[in-house]
Amino acid sequence: GAAPMGQAPAPRRYRSRDDASAGSEKIIVKVIYPDIRKHLFADLANARRACHLVTNVLKLPMKGSVDAIMDEQVQSFPREIDLRLERDNLVQARALFARHGLEVDIPIVFDDLSSSSVLSQSFLAGRTLSSMRDDLASRSAADRARCVDAVKAVAHAIGVTMFRDHVFHSDPHPGNIMLLDSGRPGLIDWGQCTSLDHRQLRTLCHIVLLLHTKSPSLIERALTGSDINFNTDNLEFKLALLYYFFDSSRDLSGVVRPQATEYLMDAIQHNPRSMPVMTDVPREVVFYGRVCGTLRKSFDLLGADVSVLDLWHLEARAALKRLNALQPDLTSTGLLLLPDDPAGLVYIIDRSPEWISSALAFASALGQRAASSLSAAEPPAVSAKQPPSTPHIPFVQRHQWLARALAFLSTSSLLALLFGPLLRVLATMVALGLLFGVLAVRHLGQANLALLVDLADRVRPRKPPSLAS
Repeated sequence: GAAPMGQAPAPRRYRSRDDASAGSEKIIVKVIYPDIRKHLFADLANARRACHLVTNVLKLPMKGSVDAIMDEQVQSFPREIDLRLERDNLVQARALFARHGLEVDIPIVFDDLSSSSVLSQSFLAGRTLSSMRDDLASRSAADRARCVDAVKAVAHAIGVTMFRDHVFHSDPHPGNIMLLDSGRPGLIDWGQCTSLDHRQLRTLCHIVLLLHTKSPSLIERALTGSDINFNTDNLEFKLALLYYFFDSSRDLSGVVRPQATEYLMDAIQHNPRSMPVMTDVPREVVFYGRVCGTLRKSFDLLGADVSVLDLWHLEARAALKRLNALQPDLTSTGLLLLPDDPAGLVYIIDRSPEWISSALAFASALGQRAASSLSAAEPPAVSAKQPPSTPHIPFVQRHQWLARALAFLSTSSLLALLFGPLLRVLATMVALGLLFGVLAVRHLGQANLALLVDLADRVRPRKPPSLAS
């Protein structure tokens, strides 16, 4: 017998299979009704017109983003009405998951019971996250932790196939993620899959690695000249949009202040004309953003705050390294120079303008002291017939400041060699600052040094405009 299960664009049904080869088992049968094919394209065309009408009436400056989203929908949704494509996605996914050792179960396809309008799959015994919504609060902490681990496993699997195989399941909402009776996670409904070419994959690698730095200054510089545009110059709002659409973390990875996030959410709901938006986005990021948003729903349902950037950044880095070996790219090369955990280096990059300004001021004072010490210590000119009236003082004793500076530099260099790259960077900055200060005072003069100090002040990071503005 058969029992209806749901409606995707077509219902899924239980059906019992009885034959000598497979024995008796439950399977899922997904059916496409004839009328769906007839109306789907008209519905998509009407949806595009409705989106353009709303953006025009509300004067939303996001036609480019709407077109990119609708282009992806028009291209992908018709695939769901040919179940042979979903069958191919399932077969490919099972092979990839087995190759990479991913601990997520996927249904098996029964080809002899499948066609372009019918897809027969093995039945996964368990529950979807959405079906647990009402009783999650009564579940034990251990049960909720297993659910969180299941969503993490699914997110990890999606990232692995995205960055290694250029294809990924692009609809992992709570109704498609399962916690099976065996305790393993399951992922169903493979009609929505997205494939990427090398250029598109490189864009996603850039987004993941750049946002994983959590560096506002690096992100701001990278956005200049990119294909992602905004209707606001406020950096904090730009960051809020990027982390909201391209990460799954509830607190936007801690990069954006809660006040900015609240303002953004309030504008989306109550004042869309004034809300900050991405006016243009590349098509390849549309379904990537959809994956992040649906995974956030799953994590939110479980009360968990998990960032896919943390789960995917190593895979993105490895993929970008392979792409850059085939075709080097300046942006890719720069991102690959960052360490796996860029927090320390990014901290230095974000603070470097302020440090350079302070180092120049310190070096200026030190250089002035050096110059005055050297001029004061020069012995007065004497005639050849008259011996000097003061005894000769060794150079090191006359210039103890220089001896201390050399000792400091030697100690810094030794510590750098012993304690790794971070101290090497710091020691090099201090050494260059001291050397630059002495040379600047002796050879450039005070006027030029003042210009350099003023230049360093100008390149300090700008504070974003206040929310009131």
